[in-house]
Amino acid sequence: LAEVSRLTFTLGADGTADIVLATSAAVEARGAFYPDTSELVIELPHARSAITEQPEVPADGVVEAIEIDEDTEARTVRLKVKVKERVMFALRRTYNQLRIRIGHLHLADLTVVVDPGHGGPDQGAPGPNGLLEKEVNLDIALRLRELLEEAGATVVMTRVDDTTITGLSRGPELAARVALAHQQGADLYIAIHNNASARPNERSGTETYYTNTYSQGLALVTQEEIVAALGTEDGGIFQRKFFVTHHTLMPAVLVEVAYMNNDTDVARLADAEFRQRAAQAIFNGIARYVSEGNLLGALIPASAP
Repeated sequence: LAEVSRLTFTLGADGTADIVLATSAAVEARGAFYPDTSELVIELPHARSAITEQPEVPADGVVEAIEIDEDTEARTVRLKVKVKERVMFALRRTYNQLRIRIGHLHLADLTVVVDPGHGGPDQGAPGPNGLLEKEVNLDIALRLRELLEEAGATVVMTRVDDTTITGLSRGPELAARVALAHQQGADLYIAIHNNASARPNERSGTETYYTNTYSQGLALVTQEEIVAALGTEDGGIFQRKFFVTHHTLMPAVLVEVAYMNNDTDVARLADAEFRQRAAQAIFNGIARYVSEGNLLGALIPASAP
């Protein structure tokens, strides 16, 4: 079991609260806000608590009280946060820490990794007339960066030109992308790709992939926004163990905007205006995910357990 050894509480000038749990290993976390009791409950399965003191909570701010306990039979640590009003929350995990930010969150509060797939000698899926997936991915990603920065978000790009990613990891390129996201303490991870089928014109449209359950909400709204904005065929969302979605500790999705070897799709991808609309649609998905309070895909049950 992962051990939760320390709990700290910090109140920001804007009333936003940060609760940090020190853990002996990376932990799972799931959260829900219970409106009838005004409690935010964060559960850490497969964990035990070594905390002996509860932190003092200042009178101002959105948090009224904090309680942490352990269900030894269920092997679950439960953090209960009593709040004064309806709030949003974001969970940021590292290998030895869980941070819960509570308050009225906006894009300006978040760090987003934008990952244009492929690069350098890895061209990705080829299209007709010399169009390469790596180039399309990068163009959409740079347009998305501009939109996110205009909204106040902190954006971390895994690449900004036609290069191979090496970053902070000595391992494979994909591991370097994930390592960069963790080193920067990212809240969200967006990988941008374009697809290819076994045979030309066999398939078309947009698909979005995720691995961990805390990424499902982000995948759903991103897919919906892209299909609505671009009019592409809705290929759906899928749970797959892609490296960059499986090993990231924050909500992460891999978007396949369209198909490089479908005549209709690739003609659209060659158009700069279409790529701008794709970037805007992905941005809309991120903004909707944040504004709807889906940071972790939190459920709102009728009553607390």
